[in-house]
Order: sequence, then C-alpha cells, then structure tokens
Amino acid sequence: MTIELPSLTVGTVGSLLRRGEVSPVDLVEATLGRIARLQPRLHAFVTVTADHALHQAKRAEREIRQGRYRGPLHGVPYTLKEVIATAGVRTILGDADRTEYVPTQSSTIHELLQDAGAVLVGKVVSEVGQSHDKPVSSRNAWDTTRSPGTSSSGSGSAVAASLGLFSIGTDI
Repeated sequence: MTIELPSLTVGTVGSLLRRGEVSPVDLVEATLGRIARLQPRLHAFVTVTADHALHQAKRAEREIRQGRYRGPLHGVPYTLKEVIATAGVRTILGDADRTEYVPTQSSTIHELLQDAGAVLVGKVVSEVGQSHDKPVSSRNAWDTTRSPGTSSSGSGSAVAASLGLFSIGTDI
C-alpha cells in the first residue's frame, strides 16, 4: 500500500495499523521522508527524532504482529511542542539561546503517549517568549509567506503539512 500522508487521519491510520494493512515502520519512514523534504521550507522542527522514531515504530510493529495492540495511537507518528519535557530529547523552552537543555524526566503527556505506543517523530517550534519584532521561525504550510500562529506554530505547521498525524501544543 502506498502511504499518502496528506489523505490520512489518526482514526483511519489507527485502524489500518491494527489490521496490519499498514506497517508502523513504513508509516514512520514516509513521515520522516516528508519531514526531510518540507522542513527546509517550513522550519517546523527544533529536533527531529528519526532514530528514536524508527526504534519505536519497529517495536510497535512487533507488538501489533504479536497481538499486543495498545489502542488507536499504537504506531501513529506525532510531534510535541518543544516546551514539553521529553527525557533525553533537547527541549529549548522557546529560547533559541538554550540549545543544550535535555530533560531527565518526561512530562505526563509524553509518558501517556509512549504508553499508548504513539511514535514521536520530533519536537516542533514554540514561539513562546519571542519578540514580535523577530521573524516567525516556522511557516504556514499553505502559504509560506505567513505564520501558522505564535505559541504552537510548529504544531500547526507540522499537522497542516502531514509531518505527523497529530501534535500536542500548549496554551500557557
């Protein structure tokens, strides 16, 4: 089956994964390929977690084949707003000068998504704390001369461009 990411929804892909009609590995590889093609234009990601995502996808595929399906997010690629703590993954908290912070603990939402078997493909841009005088770093997927918004702009851009089937943003 050819994976056409822009035509998929979380519900559709969850059913396809459960029935074994789509491989989590193929889905994540297609997502990472799309990220590689579109990231230079959209600037949606702070960090792409390709190796981690492929490891998670292989695990999800093994579990699903063994009948250990965890639910509708099992094997589904997603993104997190970069201010959300993820143990072992860079988190700059909306501050481009804070490039080396790597949390030792994950947020509850990240842990719950991991438990559900969802596959993190990367951390997306947060415009939190940026000056309105600065140019917006992420771009609108439909019109790159525009912003997808402010605080959760990376989440908006990533979902609109199918760079993950869903994204967790925040309202702070």
